[in-house]
Amino acid sequence: MNNKLHTTPYLSVILPVYNVEKYLRQALDSILCQANSNIEILIVDDGSTDLSGCISDKYANEYPNVHSFHIPNSGQAVARNYGLEKARGEYIYFMDPDDWVEYGLFEEAINRIIIDNTEIFFMNFSFVAEDGRYIRKSNNIFNSCNGIISAEQCIEEMLLGKVEGFVWQIVFKKSLAVSDKRFVDFRDMKYEDVVWLPEIIHSAKKISISNKYFYNYRQRNNSTVHSVTINNINDRKMSICIVSKFIIRNYPNLVKLIKVWQLRSLIHLYSMIAKANQSNNSDELKTIQKSVKKQICMNHNFFYLSSKNQLKYFLIVLGLFQTVKKIKGMIR
Repeated sequence: MNNKLHTTPYLSVILPVYNVEKYLRQALDSILCQANSNIEILIVDDGSTDLSGCISDKYANEYPNVHSFHIPNSGQAVARNYGLEKARGEYIYFMDPDDWVEYGLFEEAINRIIIDNTEIFFMNFSFVAEDGRYIRKSNNIFNSCNGIISAEQCIEEMLLGKVEGFVWQIVFKKSLAVSDKRFVDFRDMKYEDVVWLPEIIHSAKKISISNKYFYNYRQRNNSTVHSVTINNINDRKMSICIVSKFIIRNYPNLVKLIKVWQLRSLIHLYSMIAKANQSNNSDELKTIQKSVKKQICMNHNFFYLSSKNQLKYFLIVLGLFQTVKKIKGMIR
């Protein structure tokens, strides 16, 4: 029996799915076991070629609050936009289907938003290995911020690298992204959440901050996030440019911090290029790498970086990054 719910769900959880048959059940089970039962789960199967689509349909047939959609392979941004258009909840949560959430997340998120009179709930997360083993915790948001912060404070912490910003770190009011007058969609590019998240934060008056680690972020070598192509590299460059312009336009008081954020982003970009060079040492990659290194060398805000990124910075400037990269375990 598949008697779908006709009541309006309080929260819509959106999962863009592509070839994650090994992990999808754990992700879905971690949502279904939450205390807040007034939840709809929207699975958007983005043209998977494994059993992900079948698993999605199985859960949709067994649970009335689970809905399975299938679209031609179009990329994560398109799948997220599709889910956002279909969502009926007052609150929205985007989750990656190879990760999982801890018990109590949604109950605390909604309660905090209501009690604090805020529009976004922002949480910590844990890095876990591909087999689910714990690796380390993220930067603790609560140590950097108070329990309730403004959008500008949140953006400032992100620019300084004290807060890591992923789309699945927030539960937010749907009205921030979807209303009669606006639809904040994900751009069809890799790292689309890097561009999307600041715009959603900017729309909020106040944000609730949690010191709990509710999300488990799985590190998979073959995931779309960790795959490196010329297109990914160019999208990363574009995201740096788009966010920089966004800060200049909306937060003139924070313009001085853009260089700090750009340097950290450029170091990440250089690491991507170095990884791509291992299998595709093309002239185009060499040209991009040379340009990125020049930008890094001209940016002297390294004293704001973490010790790990400072090490990377000096290795890049000294031309030793590629050599040290070959020594397993020193730089990831």
